[in-house]
Amino acid sequence: MQQFAPLAQHIYFLLVHDFSMNAFSMAIEPLRLANRMLGKPFYRWELLSKDGLAVRASNGVVVGVDNSIAAVQRDCLGPARGRMVIVCSGIEVETFDEPAVLAWLRRMHAQGASIGGVCTAAWILGEAGLLDGRRCVIHWENLPGFAERFPEAQPQSCLFEVDQNVFTCAGGTASLDMMLHLIGISLGEDIVTKVCE
Repeated sequence: MQQFAPLAQHIYFLLVHDFSMNAFSMAIEPLRLANRMLGKPFYRWELLSKDGLAVRASNGVVVGVDNSIAAVQRDCLGPARGRMVIVCSGIEVETFDEPAVLAWLRRMHAQGASIGGVCTAAWILGEAGLLDGRRCVIHWENLPGFAERFPEAQPQSCLFEVDQNVFTCAGGTASLDMMLHLIGISLGEDIVTKVCE
């Protein structure tokens, strides 16, 4: 598995309509626990949506967000190195049609941000053109359609993949595995063990 720079300390979680609450919570909770183990707010995160409005998860729960992608873009006029975007999606990702979101992802990546996706979000990263020639993972139910839609991507049959500054996972508890791996790169296995305990 090719690795990349440690997990950024400033993380944007972009919530997409019908996102998987399970995959999202498994991605954000390890960050909270890592901060607790460190005794300080090492990681910071913001929840985003396209327009700054609350987003309904696939389980029907509506989640409020902190900002819109436009507001974040205004804050990131220069290099976005040291920042990370994690796209959280879920069911019916094949119908995703948000050119402004795809353009924002491309822009953030071009400015140096690491870009990731949980559950089915590899589909969105593929639409943004960020997976050409890269190893990636998507939820197994979406794999056949994904492989046909994005022939330049390199889907793998594992829990998660880290390919330089783009990373993806299969969703559910795979989000936890991926985040623990990324935290380990940043902070070491001792903190990962404490988070797991």
